[in-house]
Amino acid sequence: MEIRDNELKDIVEFVKGTERANQVYGRVVNDLLRQQYKADKVESIINNYLDEPNDKHTKEFQDLQAYRKECKKAAKEILGLWWKIGIKYSLSPVGIYFL
Repeated sequence: MEIRDNELKDIVEFVKGTERANQVYGRVVNDLLRQQYKADKVESIINNYLDEPNDKHTKEFQDLQAYRKECKKAAKEILGLWWKIGIKYSLSPVGIYFL
């Protein structure tokens, strides 16, 4: 997965691996999510699932949620939010060391 919004790419490069990355996390998740699901499709899937939770709607909803989780994980990796995905690391004056 990669970011398609050029302005957002520039922002990510600026904040990657810093605490500021938390501030753009939601925008990155949204950019990744919208590559497969447009806003009106998400709304339709959720409304159908809530209105008629049959097998088809449940499957669509579960697929949406699974993809959303993938987007969240990818956004954390893109932004360098290692501490949020369970990768152990250590900061030093000369860089980051992965444990």
